[in-house]
Amino acid sequence: MTETDNDKLLNRFFKENKKEIEDFGFSRRVMRKLPGYGKKLATIWTIFCSGIAIALFFIFDGIDAFTRIFHEAITILIHSELTDINPNYLKLIAVVLIGMGIQRICSIE
Repeated sequence: MTETDNDKLLNRFFKENKKEIEDFGFSRRVMRKLPGYGKKLATIWTIFCSGIAIALFFIFDGIDAFTRIFHEAITILIHSELTDINPNYLKLIAVVLIGMGIQRICSIE
């Protein structure tokens, strides 16, 4: 017998003697326990919530609210006694906030 004859005999044997075993949902439960399953679900949920947040931002005119708050903050800063703050401190604060934002974005998985 050649190699292909043995393969054919084995394939035929396994096809004839194949038995299905009921697992009563065991395979599904195992798949849910695997590490990748929850991560996919979390990613889908994050994308869904982000989409809702973006939609609500535009529905309730978030750009106008943001510009009004920013304008008001700048106006208060200009008209208050905080004008003697060293500009280097403001740059440092901006760099720290940007760095924290980048770190936060990079840590999302």
